[in-house]
Amino acid sequence: MDVEDFIAKWAPAGGNERANTQLFLTDLCQLLGVEAPRPTLSDTAQNDYVFERHVIKTEIDGATSNGWIDCYKRGSFILEAKQGSSADLAAVDAGQGYSLRDFFGQTAEDRFKRGMARRDTAAWTGAMQRAASQAEGYAKNLPRSHGWPPFLLVSDVGYCIDVYADFQRNGKGYAPFPDRRRYRITLDELRDKTVRERLAAIWTMPMSLDPSAEAARVTRKIADHLAVLAQGIEAREQDPDRVAAFLMRLLFTMFAEDTGLIPKASFSALLKKSAIAPNSWPPTQSAMGGDGYRWPCVWPW
Repeated sequence: MDVEDFIAKWAPAGGNERANTQLFLTDLCQLLGVEAPRPTLSDTAQNDYVFERHVIKTEIDGATSNGWIDCYKRGSFILEAKQGSSADLAAVDAGQGYSLRDFFGQTAEDRFKRGMARRDTAAWTGAMQRAASQAEGYAKNLPRSHGWPPFLLVSDVGYCIDVYADFQRNGKGYAPFPDRRRYRITLDELRDKTVRERLAAIWTMPMSLDPSAEAARVTRKIADHLAVLAQGIEAREQDPDRVAAFLMRLLFTMFAEDTGLIPKASFSALLKKSAIAPNSWPPTQSAMGGDGYRWPCVWPW
């Protein structure tokens, strides 16, 4: 599905998420290029990627009740859609949506179709947070063998998806992902390929989004690059200790630039200048100590 077609189809969606959630998510999976949920089986133990996944909720006093996850993928996420109030939902399900009226004459059906609250109001925000808490409660009650899913998703169908993550998967708390500024993905933001790829990874490779894993990958890449650089310099200088000291000074100067200890871009601009015309630098002993070897004197001291 083309992203513009997807947005045009779902942007007008009203408040009755219960009727739209499954179709919305099926279209979203098509847009992201991921597998859609599978049919629900009578054996709950086999329902690892389905709509309306059954869980048994256990309260602190030992009482149990049935729960139904709007969309669940084992090892990846729990998704809950924002819906009308439980009282209105129960009335609609009981066939009393038009017979029960409030003080203002509104029926339960009217309120349910309108949704929990107008978007981006305090009431709407509260509804989204309650849906996130409900999703976290479902995560707690999944079979022990499933573990805690790394992601919780809360959807206001036709408007946004809120993303929460817990990569430790120990039930100690989910937090907005990737941060408080970007955890809410609106329909318009799906035009951004990077956003779509991040959302698709939640379906296919959720743990690849763990910032600590990315930091480790980048650290390994930098370490490999520095090792190659050190070997190249050592082949000419024949003094590993001097090379190590030189590279440490380079790293510290990069750190000093990033943290504002020296003017921004001063060191990187100097390196670019030296790469363009390396022979323009006069011989110096301050960097490596080798007579006649050309290195820019780059330290701030």
